[in-house]
Amino acid sequence: MGLLRKVAAVIALGVLLAACGSGTGGSEPAKLTIGLPPGEDSPEQLQLSETLKKLFADATGLQVEVQRTADYMGVVEAMRGGHVDAALFSPFATVIGMETAPIELLLASKGGTDPASVIVTPKDSGITELAQLKGKTITLVDPASATGNLMPRQKLKEAGLEVERDYQVTYAGSHDAVGAAVNSGKIDAGAMNYVGYRTMVEKGVIDGSEVRVLAETGPVVMGATIVVRKELDPAVKQAIQDKLPAAWPTDPTMLRTLGAAPAKPDEAAVTAAKKVVTDLGIKLENIR
Repeated sequence: MGLLRKVAAVIALGVLLAACGSGTGGSEPAKLTIGLPPGEDSPEQLQLSETLKKLFADATGLQVEVQRTADYMGVVEAMRGGHVDAALFSPFATVIGMETAPIELLLASKGGTDPASVIVTPKDSGITELAQLKGKTITLVDPASATGNLMPRQKLKEAGLEVERDYQVTYAGSHDAVGAAVNSGKIDAGAMNYVGYRTMVEKGVIDGSEVRVLAETGPVVMGATIVVRKELDPAVKQAIQDKLPAAWPTDPTMLRTLGAAPAKPDEAAVTAAKKVVTDLGIKLENIR
């Protein structure tokens, strides 16, 4: 992570620590603080924040504040300190966080059937297959992003390409930033969320005629997750687990952003997510 992103993460975490009113014990908090990882700067993301605020408020009866950090680990660190109570996470950020902080997985959406990620290149790059990425730099989203880092890297590993040995990476910070970089034609290749890529092509943010899809990954093993700090009041955790799925939005925009209504986690899916993290050697110190 570059110096500016490190500074941004520290500032964002400081805001969380200063603004949050929840405690670290097991008593019911006066306010529930929900952490969100980085996302696209779009109306859908603003709607997501408001939707989550209402979901958690209705489920728990508590005042809810939503805070977005510079990266996934900003949320993990805030939860470790007891300053964020619950969070919406990707599956791989979830299993990484559970290994390093007192975080409990309450709910998870089922994995889909569509590809999770795409690896794309400007059409005039001369690159037509993954093997030609050897010696190149690939622009990814965030070190802990499922569809913007881990799954594309696993796809590259399956093609015989190892990070640092065969290619270098740089992180753009969001899926739309990767899309813009590819569309500019100024990078070798980029990887991003499949649905996000299709949406940007449909909206004309990416000129599909000027971009080549090199590969698609398999579907995600599980979708978005709801995690909480373990010391959160048990009654609040139970309310979230019992009431959130039934109140899940049916609005098509939010379903595309959040995925299907979550349920109690499928242990097989959790195990599969852990395997990806283990295979790639991803540790907390790699994604700060």
